Amino acid sequence: MSSTYNAKQAGREFAFRFLYQWEVTNTDSSSPPQDEALDTAVEFFRHMFIDENEKALTIDQRGLTFARQLISKVFSNNLEIEECLTKFLKFKGANSANKVDMALLKLGTCELLFFADTPYKVVINEAINLAKQYGPQDSPSFINGVLDKVAHLKQ
Repeated sequence: MSSTYNAKQAGREFAFRFLYQWEVTNTDSSSPPQDEALDTAVEFFRHMFIDENEKALTIDQRGLTFARQLISKVFSNNLEIEECLTKFLKFKGANSANKVDMALLKLGTCELLFFADTPYKVVINEAINLAKQYGPQDSPSFINGVLDKVAHLKQ
């Protein structure tokens, strides 16, 4: 795999962890940080970006730049992303999905809607891999089903 792929993969994981932390710690998701405040939050979070063994995860500048783009797009398009997801979460309710799933769904939906250069299968596979690593047992199939429906909206 190319270093760009690895940078994007690291960027997605970083963005997911950031968005998950945001979902957990901020009750008012309608007022995310903007521009300089977002840059400060991303930089602060980068220093806390550790794995389960308490070692810093490797993310280069390209990965961090991609993560920042993803996070910024999720925040600036949060309403559109949530409206899109609500169409497919009727059986669960947009607010009843767990925070891991919601962070992954927002991230994946954002990339499907606003990052046309990434093939939808890559977006879905990356989200499934993160769901396997961080979510409950049913997360991978749930994430796959919802993001597949979002991807088919674009086609």
